[in-house]
Amino acid sequence: LLRLEGEAVRDAMLAVSGVLCHKGGGPPVPVKEDADGSIVVGEDRKAESNRPGDDVPMGEEAWRRTVYVQARRTRPLSFTSAFDAPVMETNCTRRAVSIVAPQALTLLNGAFAREQAEIFAKRLEKEAGGDGEARIQRAFHLAFARSPTRAETDEAMAFLTIAAPPAGVGIPATAAIPATAAIPATAAAQALSPQPDAVHAALVHFCHVIFNASEFIFID
Repeated sequence: LLRLEGEAVRDAMLAVSGVLCHKGGGPPVPVKEDADGSIVVGEDRKAESNRPGDDVPMGEEAWRRTVYVQARRTRPLSFTSAFDAPVMETNCTRRAVSIVAPQALTLLNGAFAREQAEIFAKRLEKEAGGDGEARIQRAFHLAFARSPTRAETDEAMAFLTIAAPPAGVGIPATAAIPATAAIPATAAAQALSPQPDAVHAALVHFCHVIFNASEFIFID
């Protein structure tokens, strides 16, 4: 197994979510320190007491390939640093390859990974419509360049169902609608259907899982 370099991991996530900017050349994409102390892509605007200021919209510039992100010795990009980007204080004749906890934490909890999962989910909704299996098929094609197996499809559908339960599930018995109540069929169907926000949130979690899969990070 060969783990992708940090730059390739970031670029792959941008490509799969559909926002990768292919623009070449020009000035570097700036970096800044965010409120959590991480170094991320963005315009460095300071507020009072030298604290990070408001985010400045960068448009597609924020999604350019990592090779165009500014490389500052004092501010290495946190995402690629977690994946063994060369330390700029010393000469680097060969890049180290490690498998350490910060890499998993970066993909699980990092703002960039969560943001790209949200964008990826919106892409699936746009390209695959409302069909759950079609969304899963499209996600696997984009992320893994293959179709999911039947078992993978069933497992993913089960996850999406659990993550977005019908609106009526989990209602306390005391709040349940009496069986004798006259409920229009359409109203009953709506009560037992997952809400759009819940369905979208479940898809975002699924996309986040895809980005954390070994098959996405490693080349066999």
